[in-house]
This record gives sequence, C-alpha cells and structure tokens, in this order.
Amino acid sequence: MPLDEQPFGTLELVDEIDTATVAPNQQYPLAISSVQTVLSRSARTMSMGDTASYFSYRIGAGKGLVAKQAYVLDIEYPDDVARAMFVANRGADFVRGFATGTAIGDVRRTYTPATLESLAYPHSAAWKRYRSLFYLHERFSPLIAQRNAECANRSLLPADGFDVTLFQARAFNDPRANGVAVGKIRLYKVVGDANAIAAPINYPGSLPRRHVYWREEMADEAVMGSTTAKRAVASPIDWFVFKMDMGRALGFNTVGKDMMEWGFNQGFDSGDQTWIYNAQGLMTNIWADIVAKAGQRGLYVFPYLEYGGSLGSNCAAGNSCDKTAGNYKSLGFQRRTEKLFHGVYAGDGEASKSQYTSVWWTEDKSADLTDPDTLTDIKKVMDKLIVQYKTSANFLGVWLRMRQTKLPMSFSAATIARYNADNPGNTRTLNQLQTDETSRAAYYDWWYGKRRAFLTAIRDYIRAGTGDSTLQVHFTPYADEPVPRAYAPSPTETSTPLNLVSDDPSWWTTYANGLSSSGDNGWYKWQWGATTPANAVSQRIHRNGLNLFKRPYNNWSTNWPELGHSTPPADPLRYSSDDGLAMTLSFGNGLHTVDDAAALSEYNNAAGASLVHHFPLNEDDGNGYVDNTCTSLRPVSTSDAFDAKFGYLSVAVERAGPYSVLAEARALANGNPINIGYLESSSMSRGFPAWVRRFNQALLSLPASTAVTAAGMSSDANVVVRRFSTAGGTYYAVINPTLNSRSAVVIDFGAGTTSVEDRIAGTTYAARKLQFDLYPGEVRTFRRP
Repeated sequence: MPLDEQPFGTLELVDEIDTATVAPNQQYPLAISSVQTVLSRSARTMSMGDTASYFSYRIGAGKGLVAKQAYVLDIEYPDDVARAMFVANRGADFVRGFATGTAIGDVRRTYTPATLESLAYPHSAAWKRYRSLFYLHERFSPLIAQRNAECANRSLLPADGFDVTLFQARAFNDPRANGVAVGKIRLYKVVGDANAIAAPINYPGSLPRRHVYWREEMADEAVMGSTTAKRAVASPIDWFVFKMDMGRALGFNTVGKDMMEWGFNQGFDSGDQTWIYNAQGLMTNIWADIVAKAGQRGLYVFPYLEYGGSLGSNCAAGNSCDKTAGNYKSLGFQRRTEKLFHGVYAGDGEASKSQYTSVWWTEDKSADLTDPDTLTDIKKVMDKLIVQYKTSANFLGVWLRMRQTKLPMSFSAATIARYNADNPGNTRTLNQLQTDETSRAAYYDWWYGKRRAFLTAIRDYIRAGTGDSTLQVHFTPYADEPVPRAYAPSPTETSTPLNLVSDDPSWWTTYANGLSSSGDNGWYKWQWGATTPANAVSQRIHRNGLNLFKRPYNNWSTNWPELGHSTPPADPLRYSSDDGLAMTLSFGNGLHTVDDAAALSEYNNAAGASLVHHFPLNEDDGNGYVDNTCTSLRPVSTSDAFDAKFGYLSVAVERAGPYSVLAEARALANGNPINIGYLESSSMSRGFPAWVRRFNQALLSLPASTAVTAAGMSSDANVVVRRFSTAGGTYYAVINPTLNSRSAVVIDFGAGTTSVEDRIAGTTYAARKLQFDLYPGEVRTFRRP
C-alpha cells in the first residue's frame, strides 16, 4: 500500500466540497481567495500578504453526522512550491499546520520563538492529501474559539456540520512560503471500530519495550466548562478516550497526561485539600477514569508533572504556613528556596529581590529537592497517581518537567547547611558561594548529585510500591515551550541565539538586505541570518543551546535574574549507567536538532536515550476573554501569531508526507531513542497518519537495548543500519535518513544467515540478503534468530 493512502480500513464518503466551484462561507480579508490552475487542476488559493488570512467551509451539515463517531478529514493540496498551511477542524478542536519545500511552517514572531529551519525539501509535483483521524464532538465552536471554557460558544451540533478553516500567517513570518492552495475537502466516516483500526505492534517478545507518548499543552479547556453547553462532550472521559483510540490508530503505545501544570492539580483526587487542591468540576478525579480506560485498551500510562511542591489550603490566608521540618502540606506555597543573591536588586520592583526570573507569576511557588520534605511530598503524589492504580493499568513510570522556579537551585540557609553536613571538610558560607567560583563549582556538583538522588528515590519508590521493576523516571529540564534555541560555540547568557538553519543562506541574506529598517520589517530585518546544516553539525549549535546554562551563575553586575539557578540544565552524563532514569534530550522541527550523534550519545542511559519533541506553540491569544464574565477581550499583541483572527490558537507544525517523521528517523540513525515523547502545542493530531503509524510500528518492534551502527551491511552508503544484539536474537533497523528515496537497496545480514524476519510485516524470508526501496525517513526493522 502506498503510504500516502490512509491506514484506517474502509471509509464511507459523507460530504465533499469542491473548493474550486464552491465559495467559502467566510474569508478574511474579504475576497482574499481565488481559483487558480495549479498542477493542471483548479485550486482555491490565497496569496501571502501583510496580515494573516483564511477561508472557511461548513462541512457535514444535514449529512447525518454522529457524535463520538470516528471520521477522517481529507484535504487535497498541490505539492508544487513551498507552502505553509494551517487547518482548523472545529469538529474535534484540532488545529495543525504543515509545511512543504523551503517554507518554515512555524511563525517567526510569536510568544515563544524557536530556531527555525528552511531546507529544500523535495516536491513531488503531484497533488497530495492531508488526512486527520478524529472523533466528532457533541458540541463545537464556529470559526472563533475561546481558551476560557466558561466563555465557549459551542452552539453547533452534529446536525449543523462543523467549520473547516484553512489559514496562514503574515508573509514576513515565513518569507519563502507561498499561500494556501487546496482542492477538494472530503469528510469520511470510519467503518471499523477503534480496535479494528488500532495499529498492530509486534513487540520484541519478553525483551524490554520502547515507548512513544505525547502530552498536550493547551487542550483540556474543551471539557472543563461548568455546563454541558460549554463542553465539547458532556462526559470528559469520552474526550480522553477519543485521544487514546486515535493514539492507538497512530501507533502510540503510551498515554501521557499532565497531572500537574505549573504545579496545579489537573485531575486527581488528593484526598486532602490542605495538602493539594483538587481540580475543579468534573475533572476532580478524571485520572481514575483515564487509567481504567487506558488499561482496558492495553496502553501504558505515563503521568506528567510540572512539580514544584504541593499547593493546598494549608498556606491559605490565616494559616501560618511555617517551614519547619515535617510540614510538607502545601509545600510549594511555603517556597523554601532562595536565590544566590536573595534580597539583592530591586531594579524591577521590590519583588525582584526574591525572584529568580522576571516571570513573576511563577515565582511564589517552588520546592527544594534537597529538602527531605520534598521527597516525602512527591512520594505521596506517586501514591495518588501510580501506586494505588498498580492493578488497573501498566505504567511506564512518571515524567517530570522543569518549569521556571519550580525546582530551582536553592541557596537558603537550610540548603547550605545540608551541603555543609554532607561535606564536613569542605564547608562553605553564602558569601563564599557568591564571590568564589571554586566554591560555587563544588556546590553545583553537590546539588546535581542531590537531584539525581531525588529522581532515583522516586524511581525506587514507585518500583517498590507497584512491584514493577521496569518503571522509569524521565526528567525534562527545559522550561520553555519550544526546544532550546541554537547557539554558536561557547555561548554566554548574553549571547544572541541563531535564528535559522538553511541550505541557502544567500537567499536569506538577500531577502534581509532588501527589507526596510522601519516598522515590523525593521525588527524582522535582523531575524533572518542563516547558518548551514553542515555548520550546525560541526559547530554543535543544538548542543550549545542545551548547555547554555551549564554554569548556572551569570556574572551580570545586577546579579539578577538567576535564570540558570531557576531551571538548572541537563547533566545527562551523570545518568549514563542508570537503569530507568533518564535525562531527556529535547529536539525540535529542525533536523539539526537530531544530527549531532555525539550529543545524542551523551543522553544515553543504560539502555538508550529518551527524546522529547518540543513543538513551538505558535500561540495567538488575541480576542480571548480575560475572565469568566466573558465581556472584556485581551488586546491584540504584536506577538499574536495570526493577528487575532481566530480567537485563541496554539498550533503545532509538521513537515508534509514522509518528512513528518524524518527527524525521528534521523534520531534513530544517529542515536538510540528507546522512548520518544511529544510536547504538543494543543490537542494532539497528525496530518500524515500513515507515515507516523509506520514509524511508530517500526520503533516499537525493536527491543529497548543498546545499539551500534552496522557498517557495510547496506549497498547504499546513505542508508544506515543499526544493530541490537539480544538474547532473543539480533535486531536491525534499516533507516533512510535522507531527503530522497533510495532505490533497490540491498541489505546483507551476513554469513550464516538462513532466515530473516520482517518485524512490521511479520514475514520470514529464507534469505541472507534482502532488496527493497526506502522512502525518505523510512525505517524497516528485522530480526535474525
């Protein structure tokens, strides 16, 4: 089956809109769209301009749509020139973008900028399809959506149909992108049930398994409304089941769900609100239902925590909120941490004397991981999330992620006293830590060791509590939404990040030189300097960004902010021999983030590396209501990615077709990802499901064991073969990490080979050599008994 076909079995056509003959229901600016001939067919197009633009269609009206039914949205597009297109499917609250050719996809000017990429991804010069599997909601919004659930306008029902919107950013956000162009928009009903369309996974017997999972940044508002009229579905668990079943169809085997966001409870029953406040409304104990439903589906469960101490009423007004030993209730609000220069510098207001960062709203809640009460506190969280459900589902473990000043490096008197107790022959004072770099280096080494001990203790606790010796702890030390930005060698805290990786830097230089120096273009003029992919690898620009705050203290004369102390960076080599304890490696939409094999190797633990794909948010908060009165709108910001035309938006972007998983394939070619997670910008969906599904099936068919590159096995030097030697046979991953298809590749499994098993197809070949073609980013897996 060609992988540009959909992988969900039999489909029934429900509705079809020929955009070349049917005018949009809405468009902005007025008459922005027109019909043009593209690749010998008529297409509805939009030119790029000085504002974001869109056109929208209502699909499925009067067609007998059924809530909770699985459907596939199918949109034709021409793969002829560079394009960046965004799709909003209001029937499922899905928004997603995709990019072709040299288009960047992610917008340049946004709340959370990233190092972007513009490469000459090949064009097929053919019409292709964007396809998205989804489960239809019971109620949905029209064009404008709200982040605030209490202000949601979910006035449409299945009988009304739902809006599908094609939109794009301003031209100067993605200068090489041409405008949206689409043909027919189709809606199909999926005939098979969730079990029938789930991707079959051929796990490696009793050997350790790999895992693929996701977590969503801006999604739960869809089911947090106080009335059914404000919720996408009346029963929130249905919404989470939709995600599980879509994940199974895409080949994900693990459910990641945020259970603490910026420290706040997202849906488990604490049993004691003086310790931790419960989530509101129907979300109070949604976790119990999620675990049960995941267990029924054979999915692993992986709770995600932005932990910074418990937040409960023990520190409410009128309570002492003391910080004495043993008082772990509402630990986060006790804020026992202090920065190195605590009480110094009020240039940003009096509060800055205690703040690590300028992100003021994160600074009043934190925990000190060297404090024994913090371990007591998080163990109790583990009881509530994992231990009590040990017979309800299989768990991967727990995923902890650093956010600003949640688990900072503390220099309080109590923390320094703990350091001195552990180092009786090398004690330090606060003044020494402030003034002497050797003293700080010793303190840093101690603190990083305490962080590892803290994570180890969590791993051991959940393993003992569940009786499962395979449970893991993943720690993501990066606080921002996109992957850390890239830097030239030897960066400092004041270095300017690299903005772009391109195989055609001269185009960008010419473009930038042609911009005026005034207005928005003046700001953008300095954002388009590009470095080449070769320089990106040789100069290790991604690793430089990951290690920017390797020395957390900065020597600014103001001694503030202390960003490196707020979110101490990764120290992966400290975990290289650990079992089930992983410092995660962040990668992004740019291939340069997975091209540094040495960096990938640094993040290996005893079995391999755990990678997390950070999608930039591409966030637009304009036209959102500021509170539950639903009367006042936020002002439009110059950082609104789409000019506040759609209400609230947070949208991930992927490459089109096989390139949607090319970064993951390169990560496997250059390293050994035994786990891959996705930090999604909003409700997770994928526009090219066949390639995503095939990659996940391939990855999960391999054992979670160490890997080496098997040189000389491939007739094509561009094709990489990775070998995994186990007691259950030798496994191989054959990978095409290039931008082009490879034809008639011969793989020689070596002398003595009498049979080879295809791990995805389940076919056994009585042969030593196999020949096949590989599309860009394809991974084929085999086992030699």
